[in-house]
This record gives sequence, structure tokens and C-alpha cells, in this order.
Amino acid sequence: MDRKSITCSNGHHLRAAGALAGKTLPCPRCGVAVTIPWEEALTVAAEPPARDTLSDTGVMRILGDATVAPVQQPETESSEANSDSHRPCPRCEYLVSDQSTVCPKCACYMGMMPQFLRALLPKNMSA
Repeated sequence: MDRKSITCSNGHHLRAAGALAGKTLPCPRCGVAVTIPWEEALTVAAEPPARDTLSDTGVMRILGDATVAPVQQPETESSEANSDSHRPCPRCEYLVSDQSTVCPKCACYMGMMPQFLRALLPKNMSA
């Protein structure tokens, strides 16, 4: 239910339902007649809800293409580790290619790994 905040002539703050717009009712505190204005009811109801301008497609462009590596590859994981440089996902520890920015297993955004961090990885994780 849409509620409107109004003030009576004696300064009491009241809240009224939007369906009461245009009606005159007594203030519950002092009994003074208070008219719920139409303008507030129309302007609030006419405004569309605020919407974020970022779409799902925009999010996927920011995160990168998740189809760089297939989702399930348990048997080829060891052969990929030898042929390409990999790094562990911070969330699920899955070895992800350095060219990928999103973990194919848990869809965690990882970004590109800087060159100075690649030198710190254990030798069995990088080629």
C-alpha cells in the first residue's frame, strides 16, 4: 500500500494511504481536519521505479566471456596444466587459464593476472 507523509495545521506528522487522496479526515492527535492532497498521490504513482541502466549483457561484457574454457573438464585438467599457464580460482581453487578472466567452474570474476604475480605461483601451476 502506498503511504503519503503529510502534516496537519498544528504540526503533527501523519501518514495516510494513497487511496485516501482527496479526502478530508480528522487528525488522530488533535482532531483538526486534514485533507490528503491529490498531487502527491498522482506524482508518486506516476513515477516509474528507478532502474539500474546496466543490463545483463553489459555485466557479461564487463566480466568477460565465460565460454573461454568449458565448464566441466576433470579428465583434461592435468593435460591443460602442462600445455598452458594456469592459476587457481580464489573461490573454488579450480585451475583457470591465464587468458580467462572468469572461472569456468564457479563463474567467479578473476580479472587478468599481472606478470609480477605469475612469478610467485608455484612451478606446478604455471608453465
